[in-house]
Amino acid sequence: MTKPFRSGRRATEATASSRRAQAFSEALPFNLTQHARMRMDGRRISEEALEAVLAYGRKVWARGAQIHALGKKEVRWGAGHGLDLRPFAGLQVVCTPDGIILTAYRNHDFHHLRKTT
Repeated sequence: MTKPFRSGRRATEATASSRRAQAFSEALPFNLTQHARMRMDGRRISEEALEAVLAYGRKVWARGAQIHALGKKEVRWGAGHGLDLRPFAGLQVVCTPDGIILTAYRNHDFHHLRKTT
């Protein structure tokens, strides 16, 4: 008699995470890679946070990608215009030149971002 196949816990968790990421991305009006979907889900970066960074964050070109970053300067600007951007401070979104979102992460160190013309 053979034992029925039992999937491991890790496979189940990975599948559930993938399903959540797919459901999350289907509701977004952005073009996200699978990597970006998984990272946003894992890092608990919301649609609202993504919209805030893309709308109000600084845009710089670095290493062949466009990076949208929301820092202290943008938070101060937002406060002066009646926007509370504090929860999104330090959030960075990496996009291709075509506007496809590659990944999103939190990093308060903006040293690697340099202004370009």
